[in-house]
Amino acid sequence: MKQKSFKSFMGISAIALSVILIILTLVCFSVLTFVSADSEYKLSQKSALAVKQYYEADADANEALAKIFAIENRKNVQDILTKKGYNVTISENGDQITICVPISNKRELRVKAVWPFSSQVEILEWEVIPTVKGDFEGK
Repeated sequence: MKQKSFKSFMGISAIALSVILIILTLVCFSVLTFVSADSEYKLSQKSALAVKQYYEADADANEALAKIFAIENRKNVQDILTKKGYNVTISENGDQITICVPISNKRELRVKAVWPFSSQVEILEWEVIPTVKGDFEGK
């Protein structure tokens, strides 16, 4: 009689241990899935913010260019745009203008354009540059 109860106890223990291991495995996978989903969500939020900031800076740069090319008196342009928070540089001969529009505290949009006396405008450069060394290197 003692042998029967020992065998049934071993059988129940093996089943209970198997169930516990299966539940533990499911819990581990659930936690890993949750952590992965949370990190993907945070990454998508950062990406959405970066895209939003870029397009806001893009709109600001377009607005600044439109204002620049509408102004006839070139002497006041640099002062006007500097007061609005743009970093403006005009070349020595006065035909090129560079506008730096901040995107975030680590990046800015640099626009370099030809500023001719005619109505034809030519964009030479339109790029995002890091303002902090190592921004695009993942540091």
